[in-house]
Amino acid sequence: MSADGAVAATSRGEGEPLRLYRLPGGEPISWPSAPQGEITLIALSPDGSAFLTGRDTGTLHVWEVATGRETGRLGGTDEETRAAAWPGATS
Repeated sequence: MSADGAVAATSRGEGEPLRLYRLPGGEPISWPSAPQGEITLIALSPDGSAFLTGRDTGTLHVWEVATGRETGRLGGTDEETRAAAWPGATS
């Protein structure tokens, strides 16, 4: 969930798509290029405008919530990415 409580992200695990929802109503946010492969982490930005997904390939993907567009990609270490955080985020 984003720090402002406006967006929630869910994934059921391997092979299942990542889903985003606007809160409090639970309206699905559609986006064209959902991440593929096993999602090992989801980290929403504090303001809910972007999120990271980690994969079993060690790659981090940066996504824009409003458009569903991938805006960046980091890594590729062949190791699972299990943790990531946004600057200024608290947990």
